[in-house]
Amino acid sequence: MIKQTKKTNILLVGLIIFILILGAAAFILSTKAKEIAQSKKIVNDISGSNFQEKGVWEQYSNSDYNFSLNIPQGLHKSEFEGQGGYDYFVEFNKTNEVDADGVHIGVSTKLLQEEVEKVTESIRKASLIEPTKSGEISIAGLKGYRLDYQTENNSETRSIIFISKDKYVYSISTTPEQMARVIESFKLN
Repeated sequence: MIKQTKKTNILLVGLIIFILILGAAAFILSTKAKEIAQSKKIVNDISGSNFQEKGVWEQYSNSDYNFSLNIPQGLHKSEFEGQGGYDYFVEFNKTNEVDADGVHIGVSTKLLQEEVEKVTESIRKASLIEPTKSGEISIAGLKGYRLDYQTENNSETRSIIFISKDKYVYSISTTPEQMARVIESFKLN
């Protein structure tokens, strides 16, 4: 009788330990899943569902990071938080229905020079090319930097403008043909 009680107690203790381990594993996985979900895409809206007339632009505003700018209408928008070294990143990508190039905006709390160096190094590693043009600029009295480069296979030229204000650096990327119009409309609220 005592041996059977010992066996039952051992089995019961083993079962309790097993249930505790399962509970802890479920908690850890749940926490990790939430972290991954928060760092992944947070919004995926605005796709050009109707054919958009070439040359029509619309204003995009972000009150969390206090900026607005014009972008070609009908691009597909995706927003991210905490990815790629950016506190916030929004991309407006080309769709089959829109004859306009994409616009990407990243917001970070790095210093201007740190952000420029990080992006330049990233371009070098990804494309094995050097920027075709780079240098300091001023936009509406704010310190900035411009970087132009060719994409892989020299299929497209891209420009990135970095603008520093207060604790943020805003990185705006599009084609050189669209950059003047994007920057002209860029405002910090």
